[in-house]
Amino acid sequence: MPDLMPPTAKKQPKTQVEDTQDPKTIKAPVSDHLKDPLSSDSGLSAMSKEITDSPELGYQQLQGRLATAKASKDPQVKRRFLKHFSDNYAPMLKGEVEFFQYLSHELAYLKLEAGDSISGLDINTTSENEKGIDEILGDDQNQTDTESSYASEYKVAKTYNNQAGLNATLMLPADGDTSKNAIVSFRGTGGSAGTKSDDQATGVLADIDPTGVGRTAFNKGEGVMTEWAAEAAKFGRITITGHSLGGAMAQRFYALASSIAPEKLRLLTYQAAGIDMATAAKVTGKKDPQRKGAKSTRVNARGDLVPHAGGAQVPSDKLKYTANKAKGIKSSHTQLALAEQQINDAIDPKLDKLISDVAVHKKTNKFSFKRAAMVAGAGLLGVIGGTLRALTRPDRVIGALFDKGKHRTA
Repeated sequence: MPDLMPPTAKKQPKTQVEDTQDPKTIKAPVSDHLKDPLSSDSGLSAMSKEITDSPELGYQQLQGRLATAKASKDPQVKRRFLKHFSDNYAPMLKGEVEFFQYLSHELAYLKLEAGDSISGLDINTTSENEKGIDEILGDDQNQTDTESSYASEYKVAKTYNNQAGLNATLMLPADGDTSKNAIVSFRGTGGSAGTKSDDQATGVLADIDPTGVGRTAFNKGEGVMTEWAAEAAKFGRITITGHSLGGAMAQRFYALASSIAPEKLRLLTYQAAGIDMATAAKVTGKKDPQRKGAKSTRVNARGDLVPHAGGAQVPSDKLKYTANKAKGIKSSHTQLALAEQQINDAIDPKLDKLISDVAVHKKTNKFSFKRAAMVAGAGLLGVIGGTLRALTRPDRVIGALFDKGKHRTA
């Protein structure tokens, strides 16, 4: 069974985090993150405690082990990472906004399978950012402290992906407690044919779908998604989440589920691409599920252009923030500074802040003239937005064009 700890990191003395030390500076060589040091079970037992209980906790260490798990084809490596995450980092991500940012940005790309689990969760929606939503909006429907309730452990119940680019995961409370939330997460654009999971499409073709970002892919899986919505409706609420392309798919699921259990919906999207106006209209105005108790929040980092492409966004409260690029935050679209900040705060609250200027705006059901003009060209904007994302990773386009994977459910 391969080990998650890079070999060179094992040779280095363990370093405790000092008050003035940023966990991101405790690095293992990036080149070693992509290696599987062990090809069998030999040596695993001796390394187990060191890997899972290492005092070298920090965001950089977490991302290094994640890179190993993503690159490995051995499912045991993924499971060991999930255990390491559950034991050490899941308890740190107490905020609803922060945990689902990490889930939609990172864990969704692990090729989760039925039976995989994440435990150690203590999502209580009391982070400063979530408090800000409740306090600034002053709206009873946004009091997620009482409306949303999460289990301490979730198991993957089902997965689905199709060649067109829809990749989804249904997670349910491990103990079957129907008073807790069900979770439906959607993966964004994946890697190239050489690095993506063997039977999963990259999603690039869904990015540039001229009928609307992700529309064709979602329509092909609509029957399965309808079944999922009905199953998830048996639980307390249905938390729907996704990043980028995954955020567009999450909005589509939200619109679909609004005809099944509108009062139970909780939508959380991150840097989400817009969708076609016809789909957004299903949850706009008098049809807005938030009128019946649903909650929808769109989280964006300032400077990211992707949320402005693709057409319309479903009516949502908006949380916007500025990521501090001077502290190592690079891309406005792919960074997850809210989750990283909460992990850093749990390790050492004196560390430099990665985010600033957090602002919350109450949702609106009205389209402005500017929005109407944008929606009128939704198809063209979808192509442009998808192309911009694709140009940042040309290997993804090549992988998508030659992708022969078929839809799969588990």
